[in-house]
Formats: sequence, C-alpha cells, structure tokens
Amino acid sequence: MASSCVSVKQVVTVIAASAPDVRLGCCDDHGPAVWVRVTAWSPRLAFLTDARPFMEVSGKAAEDLAGLRFFSLLGIDGPPAECLEWPDLGLCPPLAPREDDTEQAAR
Repeated sequence: MASSCVSVKQVVTVIAASAPDVRLGCCDDHGPAVWVRVTAWSPRLAFLTDARPFMEVSGKAAEDLAGLRFFSLLGIDGPPAECLEWPDLGLCPPLAPREDDTEQAAR
C-alpha cells in the first residue's frame, strides 16, 4: 500500500537543547540541536534536530527554546526516514487563558 502524502499543520514542542555543536546523522553539518516532540507522530518519542530553524523563527538562542511551541506543515504518517525538515515553521501564538481559569484566579 502506498504511503499517504497528506500534510497538515502540526504542533512541534521543543523539549530541551542538546549539547552544543552536535553532529546530526543526516547531514555533514553540525551545530546547535534541540530535542522536539511532534505529538501527532508519537506522544512519547523525541527527535533530535537542527536548532537553527527554530532559532530563526523565535529570535532566541538554542538554550532558550525549551518549552516553546511551533507549528509546521508535516506529513501525518510520521517522521520521514531521512533528515527532519520543518516546512512553513512558525511560532505558535500564546494561549489565552480560559474564562474559568481567570475567574478562579480572581477568587
């Protein structure tokens, strides 16, 4: 059965920065890297990837990316076998507090 080529915007969460100057297995380049989670692919697995696209979008250093959420146009079948890429990468807007949360905080 052929693999689907459907791509949708997925949330990508940066979990942690890796040791500086990591050599990524998919390319000869090395530099800052981060561990990310794409919950739609797997709620348990983290993927080591180049930090530079995330740094460019957020304007932050690799060590300051942990906890930030991004979105990217990704395939729904899971991660590619080769190097991870982040097409149409953008920073997720902050979530507005829910009305229930603000009412409870006021009490």
